[in-house]
Amino acid sequence: MNADVSLVSTQQAKTTVQFAFNIVIKWSKEYKLVINGIKSKSSCFTFANELWCPNISINNRVVRHEPHPKLLGVTLDGTLTFGKHVKRISARAS
Repeated sequence: MNADVSLVSTQQAKTTVQFAFNIVIKWSKEYKLVINGIKSKSSCFTFANELWCPNISINNRVVRHEPHPKLLGVTLDGTLTFGKHVKRISARAS
């Protein structure tokens, strides 16, 4: 029974994320802004042990998932432990 609940929650989350993203796409079209699906990347963050990231699409093209995005010079990871960032900074300091 738990697996069924988890599956429904995952599908519901995916639907909700895509719905929200469609609102952004619609808004951008109204203001004549172009969102490039080829250059776009998606990332997900969670405190759960299991990483999950839904496929988001722009104009029927799946947006590439970026597991370690860089934001203002900080390398992030899915669980926000900053492990990859610390390794990169430590290697530069050595």
